[in-house]
Amino acid sequence: MKKIISALVMVGFLCGCAGKKQIVSEVPTGPVVKPVPIVVKDPGPPPKPQGLYVVRSGDTLWELSRKFYGDHFQWPFLFKSNRDLIQDPDLIYAGWNLNLDFGKSDEEVAHARDLASKTPKYKRHTKPIQPLPLDYF
Repeated sequence: MKKIISALVMVGFLCGCAGKKQIVSEVPTGPVVKPVPIVVKDPGPPPKPQGLYVVRSGDTLWELSRKFYGDHFQWPFLFKSNRDLIQDPDLIYAGWNLNLDFGKSDEEVAHARDLASKTPKYKRHTKPIQPLPLDYF
């Protein structure tokens, strides 16, 4: 019985090997196609990001400037971009929607920092100071 099984296995092996054909794929011949370079036009400077912030009780331009610009001394940007709401940079109120203006140049940042450093020390008041101590515009 073992001899019969061995013989069948051997016949199957030989038939299987002889029955397989080797497949050779042909490489297509024809004109060589070169890739066409893609030309991307310079879109120019990216748009300046904008944002909106709703003032909460206790907020100050000084702290919001640190929060959004990473620098307390850039608060004049918040004042300038919200001049329609803010009459005095010391007085902002909860519920106001402040525009956040980003993407300022190094020169603009230096100017804002200079204005902030020249602003007189805060003195408590409840009505807007007129005229403002500096020309922030």
